[in-house]
Amino acid sequence: MALLTLNRQPLLAPRRPLTGQTVLVVAPSVTDFAALQRAGARLRHADGHGAMLRHLASYRPTFVIVDMAAGVEVLHDAVRFLPGQRSLIALGERGNRAAALEAGATGFLALPVTEAALLSLLLGGLWGGNVLPFRQRQPSMDIRRSDGQHRSGKL
Repeated sequence: MALLTLNRQPLLAPRRPLTGQTVLVVAPSVTDFAALQRAGARLRHADGHGAMLRHLASYRPTFVIVDMAAGVEVLHDAVRFLPGQRSLIALGERGNRAAALEAGATGFLALPVTEAALLSLLLGGLWGGNVLPFRQRQPSMDIRRSDGQHRSGKL
């Protein structure tokens, strides 16, 4: 029986494979995460530790993505709020991987994040890791512009 599950054909991902899933992104920038919305996810954004705690106090996202620039404490608090969460993903420099996994992250992506790597990691956790990889796409100019305005405080 185990051989059958190991040798099954990869699933072709539907057009919006994250439909019905909520993703909380704890990062200063949301430009890299526009792919999640195109894939059907409800995207929630927390620009820091306090905002993340407020979000987690009121709902439970399917995935939590934390930028390691916010610190390891943010990961510790996410683990505390979400015991048993299987989809806590850390983003950071390659040297932060061990610290992120030790703090409780279930996955790690090195910056800069590609759309293909992000979707493959999320869908691998959602569908058991047997998903064909996604093509890389550039974020639209509207997303880049709004992200730049957010950084400069014009929104």
